Amino acid sequence: MKYRVSLDHIGNHKRLNVSFKFFSLCVVSLFLIYLDLSGNITSYARRAIALSVYPLYSIYNFSIDTSQKVSFYFLDRVDLYEQINQIQAENDELNIRLQTLESFENENQRLRDLLNVIPREEINFLASTVIDSSMNPFEHRIVIQSGSRQGVTIGSTVISAGGVVGQVFSITDLISQVILITDPDHAIPVILPRTGFRTIAYGIGNETELSLPFVTPDQDIEIGDRFVTSGLGNTFIPNFFVGEVIEFSESQEGPFANLRIRVGFDVNQVNEVLVLN
Repeated sequence: MKYRVSLDHIGNHKRLNVSFKFFSLCVVSLFLIYLDLSGNITSYARRAIALSVYPLYSIYNFSIDTSQKVSFYFLDRVDLYEQINQIQAENDELNIRLQTLESFENENQRLRDLLNVIPREEINFLASTVIDSSMNPFEHRIVIQSGSRQGVTIGSTVISAGGVVGQVFSITDLISQVILITDPDHAIPVILPRTGFRTIAYGIGNETELSLPFVTPDQDIEIGDRFVTSGLGNTFIPNFFVGEVIEFSESQEGPFANLRIRVGFDVNQVNEVLVLN
């Protein structure tokens, strides 16, 4: 009987504790609601909590912002390097195209210069490329990339933008050999348009000069006069520039004057020629 009474006592005590705790929580809740409605105390509490948490919040935001900036920095660097590499590749390609275009433009300009040499009257001509040369004191020759298949014939006149270069003396189906007017074995009939004086100009093995040996000192010739082809013998088409007088003086060795002319072409720079028929 006593044991049962003690159990009932314990059960009642527990129920009282639970009821007390519940009541206490209700009172505290009501008190907090009251404080919240009053506004001042809870706002102070919120501010205090916010101020205490703010440093942690700032550190968190700073770490997030820093990590994002670092990520964006490296991503931007990678994109920048890729763009630089792409621009460099495009620039290299454009430079190659520009060089090719400049080469074509230079070639076209040389061809236009050649065409400007042709007189207005009807003349058949063929453009050709110089593919080889043989220059020594005993022979001045070039090889052009045109032959009998293209209509080249023995004796055809070959000119450049600077004037007469030489004559075709050997041909095959696809190439031809040209003897230059500066060759020691070559001679070309010329005329001085200013006076009508005719003579023969001879190659002397000099790449830039010809000699006119049979001219007397009393001829009306001046430094800078320009000799052209005369057409005598039908070996060269007339009126093409041959050379400009650079020396005209009396000779101490005979009755003839020293007369030299400078040709209008530089064999080292002749890349394209016209073959005249």
